[in-house]
Amino acid sequence: MKFLDTMDHQFKIRIFDVNLRHNYYSKEIIDESLKRCEVFKCNEDELPILCNLAGVTNISPIAYFDYLQKRGIDCFIFTEGAKQSTVFLNNEISMKPTPKIEALDTVGAGDSFTASIISILMQGKSLDFTHEKAVEISAYVCTQLGAMPELSANLKLPPSYDGGFSWTRKWLSDEMESHHFSRLF
Repeated sequence: MKFLDTMDHQFKIRIFDVNLRHNYYSKEIIDESLKRCEVFKCNEDELPILCNLAGVTNISPIAYFDYLQKRGIDCFIFTEGAKQSTVFLNNEISMKPTPKIEALDTVGAGDSFTASIISILMQGKSLDFTHEKAVEISAYVCTQLGAMPELSANLKLPPSYDGGFSWTRKWLSDEMESHHFSRLF
């Protein structure tokens, strides 16, 4: 947590991809981690536990996003494995089915999905386009061996992609001036 607290405010988008394994988590750890993120991700197995810990009685991604927004988190990535994924961003919601594929190796699928969402949003693309592309990339990763396969040409980001750093610096400085993160991407 100390590392997250020392991050330069001009260059941070902190992502909390929760992993609730066995008894290696607590309400306190989750609460402290939520204080230090702008983007939150969980899956369908984790949602009921998170809702219970947060006192959210309606166990649904929409209800949990409402809880997150009250905590100042305006981006929520919710995955449901082979069924679908939902991305909540500010006042937008995008829901996409998971493509039917012949999975070879699912290691890295969730990380590639989250990384794709953030990096494409940083280019200023729409939530719908971003989500669709992230679903395609994640599905492709599942058809390859290893967590970080070379992307096929049709999945690669355009050459004009600059990493989003100039845009990110402007966004973060604007948000820091207003002292709150009311609008992401």
